[in-house]
Amino acid sequence: MRLDPGRRVFTFSDRMLAAAKPGSTLVFYAATVVGFDGDELIVEGRGGASYKVHPGYVIAVPDKPRLALQAPVLTEWNGVMKHGILRRFVKDRVGVEFTDADGRAPEAMLKDARFVPQQEGLVPGNYAALREGDGWRQVLLVSKLGEETPARWFVLGYGGAARIVEEAALKPIPIQFKNQKVGTQVWAAWVGELRPATLQSADDVGFYTVKFERAGRPVRVGWGHLVLKLEGG
Repeated sequence: MRLDPGRRVFTFSDRMLAAAKPGSTLVFYAATVVGFDGDELIVEGRGGASYKVHPGYVIAVPDKPRLALQAPVLTEWNGVMKHGILRRFVKDRVGVEFTDADGRAPEAMLKDARFVPQQEGLVPGNYAALREGDGWRQVLLVSKLGEETPARWFVLGYGGAARIVEEAALKPIPIQFKNQKVGTQVWAAWVGELRPATLQSADDVGFYTVKFERAGRPVRVGWGHLVLKLEGG
């Protein structure tokens, strides 16, 4: 990955990287590229100090992203990378409703924020379903590991836990989930697991209310947190 100085990115903090190992908690933060050292990027985070980071830990932010209303994006909130839906443009601000917030987050009006329009598939920044035993878990895709055979991915599991998994065990979770009828059977994310559920309502674009089988009250989930079909379970 070659990025010019000044390019904005999402990556992990220097403190997190210094102590990182399988199972460690990692969170994407906003940062800016300031240079290179060999194949590594030198980035500057919110604290101002620069540090080195491997390109496999970086999601690049386009300089001039093409933004569309009601489209899914990666963006930032208080410096942390978030998934959201573009709701409106108001002068120099963009209204975003976050799809990965706990409960119903209010719309945020963002100015000069980073935006990465999401693309379907196994793409860094997207969520995917990971097959484990007889069940499925939701993971956040970070980067594909070189040209390895079999192909493997660096992902973040529930709570940001770092993992390496085989690509064959992954299934993309749609970045958009449109035009589904009430009563449709789906799989939805809950506490890191994807569980069978039934659609009960479509609150607005980007969100559905689902009822999990055999337990709990209906919950509201956003795009990236539900998929139509998964085998087994």
